[in-house]
Amino acid sequence: MNKNKILELLNIGENCESEFKEAKNQLPKSIWSTYSAFANSRGGKIVLGIKEDKETKKCIIEGVQNLNNILKDFWNTINNKEKVSYNLLNDDCIEILEIENKKIIIINVPSANRRNKPLYINNNPMTGTYKRYHEGDYKCNEKEIKVMFSESADETKDGIVIEQFDINNIEKETLENYRKKFKLHKGEMHEWNDLSNEEFLYMIRALDRKTGKLTLAGLLMFGNERDIVDVKPNYYLDYREINDAQNTERWSHRITSPDGNWSGNLWDFFNKIINRLTSDIEKPFELDKNMMRIDDTDVHKSVREGLSNSLVHADFSESGSIVIEKGEKYFKFSNPGNLRIPIEIAMQGGRSDPRNVILHQMFSYLGYGERAGSGLYMINKVWKNKNWIKPELKEELNPNRTTLLLHMKEISNYTNNYTNNYTNKLNDTQIKIINIISGNPTVSANEITKMLGNITLVGVKWNMKKLKEFGVLVREGNTRSGKWIINK
Repeated sequence: MNKNKILELLNIGENCESEFKEAKNQLPKSIWSTYSAFANSRGGKIVLGIKEDKETKKCIIEGVQNLNNILKDFWNTINNKEKVSYNLLNDDCIEILEIENKKIIIINVPSANRRNKPLYINNNPMTGTYKRYHEGDYKCNEKEIKVMFSESADETKDGIVIEQFDINNIEKETLENYRKKFKLHKGEMHEWNDLSNEEFLYMIRALDRKTGKLTLAGLLMFGNERDIVDVKPNYYLDYREINDAQNTERWSHRITSPDGNWSGNLWDFFNKIINRLTSDIEKPFELDKNMMRIDDTDVHKSVREGLSNSLVHADFSESGSIVIEKGEKYFKFSNPGNLRIPIEIAMQGGRSDPRNVILHQMFSYLGYGERAGSGLYMINKVWKNKNWIKPELKEELNPNRTTLLLHMKEISNYTNNYTNNYTNKLNDTQIKIINIISGNPTVSANEITKMLGNITLVGVKWNMKKLKEFGVLVREGNTRSGKWIINK
């Protein structure tokens, strides 16, 4: 039996990380490196009682014979601090199922809270910390482990004081622009409007009162690119406008931080690109209570939210740049660093754990960035109301990166543009699936099921199988990190 069939029998979705382990008579030793890997990554399910050939993906259901002894061994070991640094599990995380009259144990491992990372084994974080990558457990290097320790602290990442820079390293025009926007948003009567520049910077935590030096947030927001790179060598801002949907390496307009013709800081970057980002968004003819035309829509607000989130949640110590991309019918916001809460919770809204609390607050003062963690929820709601393809939020490892992809394309408006050679063979569902994939080649069967709404996951997989048999769809790469190719 192949792995996918067993996953279906166990009701484990294709987007859920899973690991089969032989455990006929005893608990496998390799379970602990997988436990560490799942906990330090996105979580997953460890399935005991199934022997898998990693190359052929063929599986044999052997079952677990000494069930009580194996469970006892498992709980004794996971609660042993000399073996496992932290126990994330309770009884509700263990499922006992029966397949072909054989007992199977499923261990549901959640992603660890950042304060519990790195979760390691054998009493040594430098040799016992693992992550999950491409269906395998790999041992983390020293840099990755240090990043996890750093992320576990409660101190904001952008609050450190930069000893070599003070108010003289502030770009005056940037600060002046920010204060004008602050006054406009907060109102003429706000007491901070009359403060000196120095006092104002103290109040928004861009300047440290005790030392008179800039915080990292102050330097990133109001400094210049050359000074920023001295402190954060990986710092790079990149805005691209793509007109060719078939070639994302070609852009019609580009703005980068080391250009030399502007400051290169975060606030100036935001202002340089925000109007270009939103210039093509449709504005329906509506009037406010003062009979003035409304130029700001929920879609405009969502795009601003995506941009500000990408800037304030970035890990400026990670390699890689902040990349903002505008296509003909999509927006892509990509930044170094992974989310500090699970993707599912981030998309639901209500919880926020920003990496750079001060930067987050600086944008919030002007009405950008939702403080209560409702930004992504708002974007989802707007896209759903528009009947557009569901926003896609994904994380990558090595290096860590988070990407939000927003397609302005209706799910229900599908055509045969990609299927001219197969018109007589394809049903409506198959054409809808192709239309979704054309806008998002990395979309999963689970995500397609949610987008369509009126078909089961089994039905979607059956139709995708037919599309492959017809030669319409070709899979490039593996199940988790590959993409779909459409043969026209």
